Amino acid sequence: MFSLIRYVMVFVVGSGLGYWFAATQELPTAIPQIAAPPTVIAPTTTITPSDDHPQTAVAPPQQPLTRPADPFEVIHRAELNQAPADTAWLDYLQQHYDAPTQQMLNIQSLKTRQLIHDFHQTEVDPHWANLTEQRLRDFYFLQPDQQFIQINKVHCRQHGCEISGFITKPDLGPVLHDHLRQQSWAKGRSMSFSTNIGDGKTEKFYLLMTELPKE
Repeated sequence: MFSLIRYVMVFVVGSGLGYWFAATQELPTAIPQIAAPPTVIAPTTTITPSDDHPQTAVAPPQQPLTRPADPFEVIHRAELNQAPADTAWLDYLQQHYDAPTQQMLNIQSLKTRQLIHDFHQTEVDPHWANLTEQRLRDFYFLQPDQQFIQINKVHCRQHGCEISGFITKPDLGPVLHDHLRQQSWAKGRSMSFSTNIGDGKTEKFYLLMTELPKE
């Protein structure tokens, strides 16, 4: 009986020791974890332009640009300096020419102005002037394209004449002038000016003929 009790006690004690030993072997060793520092995310702001608050782009300041000199502009200014505004010349034109001719001659150079002025200062040869004026009128009147030609002024003085008028057919003006210079009584020196007026189909012309022969 005593042996049985001792056997039971030994069994209980041994079982308890075995359970405790097994429990201590299975428990894992806890490794302390170091928490990573929190990641700080910078707040982002999204700006959406709207009709109430439009987004305006601010341009960087720009340095002033220096425009290079234009040689053509210099030449153009030089030509203008040759023919400055002259109220006396404009008054002179108003005495002798219609408005379209005034505008055309008012922008010519000083040399051209002087040639026209010199023409008006010459004496008048009545016989030769009347004969040559009639020849000029007949020349334009007898042209095949006479319906496109309107002569406003034919004026001759001493060895020279001036003609002004309108031409309504394109490219007819140079042909007429070349044909006129082929006439024996119209051979000499000449200069002509023309400009388009109105609808662009009408050409206003002025022709000055000098050093014409006297037959």
